[in-house]
Amino acid sequence: MDFLTPVSKLTKVGKTTATRLKRLGIITAGDLLRYFPFRYEDFRRIVPIKDLREGESVTVAGSLELIANRRSFRNRKIVTEALVSDATGSLRVVWFNQPFLTKNLHPGDRAYLSGTVKNDMLGAQLVSPAYEKAKTSPSVPLPSGEGTVHTARLVPLYPLTGGLTQKQVRFLVQQILPLAKAIPEWLPSEVLETNDLVPLSDAIRGIHFPEDEADLKKSTERLKFDELFLIQLQAELNRQDRLSQQAPTLVFKETEIKSFVARLPFTLTKTQKIAAWEILQNIATPTPMNRLLSGDVGSGKTVVAAMALYNAVLNGYQGVLMAPTEILAAQHYASLTKLFAWLPVTVGLLTANQAATVIPTESARVEVSRCLDRQSLDPRVATVKGFLDSASASLEMTSVKNKKAGLVKNINSGSLQIVIGTHALLSENVQFKNLGLVIVDEQHRFGVEQRKQIKEKTLKAASDPSPSPLPRGEENVSPSPHGRGQGEGSKRAAHFLSMTATPIPRSLALMIYGDLDISIINELPPGRKKIITRLVEPAKREKAYEFIRAQVKEGRQVFVVCPLIESNGETKSPLEGGIAGGVSLLRVRSPQPIGDATVLHPHYPPRGGIAKSPDDKKSVLSEYEKLSKTIFSDLKVGFLHGKLKPSEKDETMEKFKKGEIDILVSTSVIEVGVDIPNASVMMIEGADRFGLAQLHQFRGRVGRSSHQSYCLLFTDSDSSRVNERLKYFEMHHDGFKLAEKDLEMRGPGEVYGAAFAPGYGEPRTEQSGMQQLRLAKLTDRDIIKKAREAARDLVATTDIYKYPKVLEKLQAWEQTIHLE
Repeated sequence: MDFLTPVSKLTKVGKTTATRLKRLGIITAGDLLRYFPFRYEDFRRIVPIKDLREGESVTVAGSLELIANRRSFRNRKIVTEALVSDATGSLRVVWFNQPFLTKNLHPGDRAYLSGTVKNDMLGAQLVSPAYEKAKTSPSVPLPSGEGTVHTARLVPLYPLTGGLTQKQVRFLVQQILPLAKAIPEWLPSEVLETNDLVPLSDAIRGIHFPEDEADLKKSTERLKFDELFLIQLQAELNRQDRLSQQAPTLVFKETEIKSFVARLPFTLTKTQKIAAWEILQNIATPTPMNRLLSGDVGSGKTVVAAMALYNAVLNGYQGVLMAPTEILAAQHYASLTKLFAWLPVTVGLLTANQAATVIPTESARVEVSRCLDRQSLDPRVATVKGFLDSASASLEMTSVKNKKAGLVKNINSGSLQIVIGTHALLSENVQFKNLGLVIVDEQHRFGVEQRKQIKEKTLKAASDPSPSPLPRGEENVSPSPHGRGQGEGSKRAAHFLSMTATPIPRSLALMIYGDLDISIINELPPGRKKIITRLVEPAKREKAYEFIRAQVKEGRQVFVVCPLIESNGETKSPLEGGIAGGVSLLRVRSPQPIGDATVLHPHYPPRGGIAKSPDDKKSVLSEYEKLSKTIFSDLKVGFLHGKLKPSEKDETMEKFKKGEIDILVSTSVIEVGVDIPNASVMMIEGADRFGLAQLHQFRGRVGRSSHQSYCLLFTDSDSSRVNERLKYFEMHHDGFKLAEKDLEMRGPGEVYGAAFAPGYGEPRTEQSGMQQLRLAKLTDRDIIKKAREAARDLVATTDIYKYPKVLEKLQAWEQTIHLE
């Protein structure tokens, strides 16, 4: 037997069981070996029968006095009853609907029984305990627990699918556990010694069947370190590679930028100014910028991005702003056309369904300048059309059919200076003339291949020799150290800025994104009214509906956000699933590849075999039906969900913007990039099924005008932990504090979405390197620090090519991951 042995060849695995295992992504013995437990039950405490106490999780070691099946009097179900004795007394044991137990257990057998003690009028008993026959000889005292798998130890619990039991999975894992000894060690010995890490083979054994807490802790730390070390190693190699590249030196045009800022109809916040300064200084160097701009909802990241784009244009280069959705791209286009309306800057929009260019006339620019001098316009509330009309500007917008070809031609020639778009900008016919700066908003929402294309396009576009900030003959410099890019001249790359509206605490971001510089905007523009947030009790739902109706009567509009509903009609709070019972020593997200690249299997990890896929359409339409026909039948209610065609989404959003829809029912498609200043109420159904960071994103869709805005949270959950979390959200409006709290309470996958760390029951996505955090958590700061230092030391002091096993592991990992 080896890693590639099909699980169907294992003992007691028939066709049906093999099919069920396949649902979990388990095809081979190697898959099973890296199918890790998500928690453990502590049944090590073997208690004499006379000392049993109700509610305790214990193991009883004794001899079976009798066992028999009977039918219950009420429902006629089969009940298996047994009597177990030790030197201190006897104990009743009962199982339900397991008649086969009388064939497995017989009077006289010595056994371990693990479970929770319950008392009734006849005294203590164990109900449906795990059981295991003693494997030791009669001369060995039972309380030793020697050689047990299901009882009398730290018992692993695995994610399951229908038809599989914990006992089956543990039995199969025990069969293939000897393979762990054959797993090749890939970390260099100096890394193992410096960081006090156990060998990989011991870690695999210890994660499945730990001897004690210390063994579990050491095993888990080793496997977490492996995950984080790969991320940090790739980040460090990326950083070294970037340092070997050349980028356009976008000199800080101080006079023009100060004039731009002075003419803004609002004042920049302190952190906006700091972030802008950091970016402008960064792009003024010949080393490609790789920076993350993290800002809270409504903190003003767009105007900071506009300053950087304008500075690129002033240096004779093109700038690009990419967004993951057409809605968000159109929003950025609207914002930038307002900001640049008085300047001789051409701005274009290119998406799959839209193509547009704004070219203000000279007279229009003069008029806009006068308006700005009078400070009569506020771009936070003015529409693009209203702004441009007031300035007598010429807005060129024609059909996609007639416009797209000309727009692409202008991009390729360099005459279009700033381009906003979606993945449509990645098409082969779009080739930038002289790209100097690329800004990607919500980068984690782009797929792996799309992000690779973005980087490749920036390298290709930046290689154009004109204009060049380098003196003739300096385009080629020494190759990258440590073997990256050996044999090649220095590559040219555009400066790169990622933006995210999901607040990431600085300390966390610095540890995770090893090759990124960080800029953070943690203030909101002055004058914004605080959004009033309320957790609505079920008894007050009708009163909340009355309040919403009153808001609409005053001319305001309302968002209603629905959670995804599983296709079997069930929803589950991420805080309530899979953690009941036993002693939770460790919760692990999902399996992690081990050994060399040959162990990897294309069917791993699970692709939806554990839970039904979510159906956003069903959720939205059921809520739409209720609101439009029953609750608000006198109001105009619309809906939006992920399965609508782009044209249908655009049409609905346009109606909502124009006020033709009072209440819009939607899923998280409106999380980012939707700007409806007239919307004053955000109503969130099933609020317990969203993380605090995502709830904060929803809340940021309102409060964008002078009107007082409200966020109403609804939940059917009576969990005290859910209530605590939502009450915390009700009281706090700082997105960074909320992100920290979410990490503390829920873990990275649920804070930052499936893109970071999809767990069992979540659809797999191909989004980010963070999805490889199967065991590690973003709160494992000490291990993150160790991994980062180890990666930097390895790259700085040695030639990475001396470690072929490390390279092999890294290359296999990079086949599925592209971490920026």
